[in-house]
Amino acid sequence: MILKENNGQISIEFIFIISFIILLSFVTINLVSNENELNIAMSAARSGINEGILIDSIAIYPKSTFDDYLKNKEFLIHPNYIKFEKIIIRNSEFDSKYNKTRIQLQVYVSSTTVTEKNDQNALGDRINYNLRKSITTSFNTSHLSNALYNPAYSKNYIFTTTNVVWN
Repeated sequence: MILKENNGQISIEFIFIISFIILLSFVTINLVSNENELNIAMSAARSGINEGILIDSIAIYPKSTFDDYLKNKEFLIHPNYIKFEKIIIRNSEFDSKYNKTRIQLQVYVSSTTVTEKNDQNALGDRINYNLRKSITTSFNTSHLSNALYNPAYSKNYIFTTTNVVWN
């Protein structure tokens, strides 16, 4: 029996149980919110990758980029087939400068039409740009990043990207 007397006194066991439940709730909420933030970031990253691949696949770019590609990288103004394979977290470490965890993302894609290394690098840069932009948009932190959204920030994480791997 938790309550030993009827005169309003609560047993010490009941107080311990309630305290433990409250403490456990705070710890669980903290862990779940951090995992939720990482899940949101990864969903945003996948969305950004898909947007970048779509833009690269149908060769729709901003006018300045299109003009640059028309002069220097004419191959990129034609539609290409690009398939998203996977995204992995390559490195995760705590950054004491920002008091956040730094996460490095690497995207794997494949293509039968894009075979030149320079073309792959240019298209990979567009994919990474859209990935980082999508993350900063999701967390409303674009004001913290530079024009290339590098790095992308969330409340507890800093996201950077490495070169896209082409299979």
